[in-house]
Amino acid sequence: MLAHTFTWIAFQSMFVCQDFFIDKQIVPNLDLSNVFANKFAEFLTSTTQSKDATTGNIVSLGFLILNAVGAVFPFVLSFDCKKLGRVKTYTFALAFSWRLDIFYIAFLGKYEANFYLGMFLTGIGWSACDLNSIFNND
Repeated sequence: MLAHTFTWIAFQSMFVCQDFFIDKQIVPNLDLSNVFANKFAEFLTSTTQSKDATTGNIVSLGFLILNAVGAVFPFVLSFDCKKLGRVKTYTFALAFSWRLDIFYIAFLGKYEANFYLGMFLTGIGWSACDLNSIFNND
């Protein structure tokens, strides 16, 4: 649980800082008339999105991807738990998350699609936190 505590702090720190990252690193590289997150928000709300809403829309879609993976992937990891054990599966998922996805977002996430792929990968580590909750009664 100690490792889980530090992981939780790290994930939350990433979530707090990602608005600034998107605003300074991704939005300047975008053609604001062709942002997927804005089109997705327009589809859902039937409201034309302004360029000022771009950062928020990218964050929202990134969190949708992260939480969709975080909701589904614990069931995939549960099969690994039976083979490897809970601790090894949890450790692998977190190591994968922090070695691959955080660095991916930081160094390659300057474009919208790359950011979404990074959030997908982050969802795997996020799902490890859910995995711990699922098997907490064992």
